[in-house]
Amino acid sequence: MNDNTQTTTESEIPVARPTRKRATPATTEAKPERIRAELNIEKWPAIWHPTHSKIHSKFNVQPRTLERETNALDGTRTISKVTINPIAHLGDLTTDDQRTLYALIKHWEDRGKPGHETPFSIRAVAKLLHKKGWGTNVIDAVTGSLERLRGTMLVWTRAYRSKDQRVEDSETIYINILSKLKIVRRKVDGHITTEAGYFQFDDHILKNLLTNYTKPFLFEVFIDIRGEIALKLYSYLDLIMADKHHFERCTRELFEDLGLKGASYRNPSKRKQNLESAFKELTGIMLTTGVLKSATIIKTKDGKDYKAVFQKSSAKSVADDFESTTKFASADPIVINDYSKGKDPLTAQAEELVERFYQLFHGVEKHRAQSKETAQALTLITQYGIAKAKHIVEFSQTAASATRYAPQTFGGILQYRSRGASDFDRQIQTSAISVAPAKPATAQQHEQEELRVLGETRLSVLTAGQYAARLTQAQAVVFKQSPFMARLSEGSKIREGALRSWMIRQLAEEPMHLLILDGQTDPEAIRRKFGSQNLTL
Repeated sequence: MNDNTQTTTESEIPVARPTRKRATPATTEAKPERIRAELNIEKWPAIWHPTHSKIHSKFNVQPRTLERETNALDGTRTISKVTINPIAHLGDLTTDDQRTLYALIKHWEDRGKPGHETPFSIRAVAKLLHKKGWGTNVIDAVTGSLERLRGTMLVWTRAYRSKDQRVEDSETIYINILSKLKIVRRKVDGHITTEAGYFQFDDHILKNLLTNYTKPFLFEVFIDIRGEIALKLYSYLDLIMADKHHFERCTRELFEDLGLKGASYRNPSKRKQNLESAFKELTGIMLTTGVLKSATIIKTKDGKDYKAVFQKSSAKSVADDFESTTKFASADPIVINDYSKGKDPLTAQAEELVERFYQLFHGVEKHRAQSKETAQALTLITQYGIAKAKHIVEFSQTAASATRYAPQTFGGILQYRSRGASDFDRQIQTSAISVAPAKPATAQQHEQEELRVLGETRLSVLTAGQYAARLTQAQAVVFKQSPFMARLSEGSKIREGALRSWMIRQLAEEPMHLLILDGQTDPEAIRRKFGSQNLTL
C-alpha cells in the first residue's frame, strides 16, 4: 500500500439505508431545502480534499486510492477501492466541487429530474452556491469545478452499488461524475452577455438518483458552512448519525475517514486544534435527522489520542405562536398597543397546509410541521391567501405526478405556485359562468383574508424608520423561536417571507387607538387608507 492509500473498515462507518422508515416522520422528512445526494459518493467523504489544501494543490496532483473492508452478500470480507484520477492542470476534487455537485443536483431536481441533458447556466449555479457578485473570479471558480467534475475519473473496484446491492468480486466501474458538459458564452465588447449549456450525470449516478439510491441532504445548510474541515465533517456526520443520537471516533481514525492527511494532522494536538474550530461552527447546526446538539473532544483512556464525541437531538418544531414584549419604536407620532395573544391563526393555517401536503403526497394523516415548512407555508398564505394556497398544494400533486416527480418536503412544491395560482383563477372564472354554484368560503377564511389585507395595507405605509423598527422586532422574535432562520443568508425568500408574515400578522391584530397621518386626522381619509377594522379615531 502506497502513501496515497487510506484504509478504513466499513463496519465502523454506519450507513443509513435509503428505504428505511424512521419512527418519527417529523425528524426525517420535514427538513429545509432537502436534495437527494447519490449514496455511493456520500459513503466516501475522502473523495473531496479541502479547497485550499497545500498538499493537494495543482502543483502536486497525483492519483490516490481509498480502501475499505466490506462484507459481501455471502458474509465474506472483501476490500473495496475507489481510485481518484484527476487531470493535472485542473487539480484534484475539492470541497468547492462538492458544493457544486450538490448545486447541480438541486438544479436537476428543480428541473423535474430529467433523464437526459439538463440545461443550465454558470450564473444560475453561482446563485445556488450563494456566490457574491458576478465577475471573472466567480465565473472561473464555477467553471473550474464543473471541469473537474467532468474530467476526474473515479475507478470503483467492488465498491459501487445500485439499489439491488449487487456487486461482483471482480467488478470495476469507471465513472466521471458528469458524463456530458457543454458551456456556451457570448461576448459583446469583451463582456459576457449570454450563457447557455447543459450537463448530464454519469449513467450510473443518474440511475441511482432516479431509483432513489440516495440519502436526503440539507442543501442550504451545507452551502452556508464556511470552514473546509467543517464542510467535510458535516456531510460525514449527516450520514453517520442518520440512525443514532450518539457517536464517538478517535481523531486519527476520523481524519482517515475524511481523507485529511499531512504533517499538520499527524500530531494529536494539531488534530484537536483543527477540530475545535470546526466544532464551533457545527454545534447547533441542523442535520437531516435532527440537530447536532454538541461536539466535544476528550482524551482517550490510553492518553495517546483524542476522541471526538457527538450528540444529536431531535429537531424542534416551530412554536404555535409568536409573542412580542417589545413596543413599536418610532420617532413619528404613531401609537400602537400590543397585547398578548393566544394561538396564532395564520400559523395554525400554515401547519394545516403542510399537513395537507403530507396527506396528498405521502399518505401521512398527522404530521408535525417543522419551522422551515411552516415559514414556507406562511409565505404562500401571505402571498396568495389560504384558499389559493390550498389549491396550489392540490394542483402540485397533479403536476408532479405527470412528470413522476415525488417531492419529499413542502418546499419541493413551491416551483408550482405560479401555475397553481393561475389554475385557481381560471377555475374561479369558469365557476362564475357555471350552473353549479361555487363552494362558499367559510367565515373564518373571510376573516383571515381581511386581516391579511389589513396587515399588508398597514405595512405598505410605514416609513423607512418604522419598517426598520418592525423588522428588528420581527427578527428578534422569529430567530429566537426558529434559530435556523438566522442561519439563512440575507435575501433568502424563506427568511424574508417569515419575517414579512410576522409583521403583517402583528399589524393586522394590533388595534390602533391613535393615528396621525401627515398631520391630518380626517377619519374618512384614514379609513380609506387603512380600512375600518380596529381603528378608533
